Amino acid sequence: MSRWLFGGDGLGIDRFSDYYRILMRYNELLEEFANRNSICLIPVNKKLSSPEYFIDICHNNRKGRQKLAEIFLENISESINNNFNSKEQ
Repeated sequence: MSRWLFGGDGLGIDRFSDYYRILMRYNELLEEFANRNSICLIPVNKKLSSPEYFIDICHNNRKGRQKLAEIFLENISESINNNFNSKEQ
């Protein structure tokens, strides 16, 4: 794959393995930050990782956009229900 697919000249990433390693570390740090600050984090990276949902390395196709919407709806609904139920008690 070309250098452009992995962030262009600015990032200097030539291999998918490097991109993947950086992405996994970023997701790990984001999850740690959300946990430390009691921020609801929707785990898109864990539920939307199959190549069938992408047109390239990071852009969703139609099926991927539909799956992304379902993931958000499920997690937001769960969060709202949890907050509503905790306020009733």
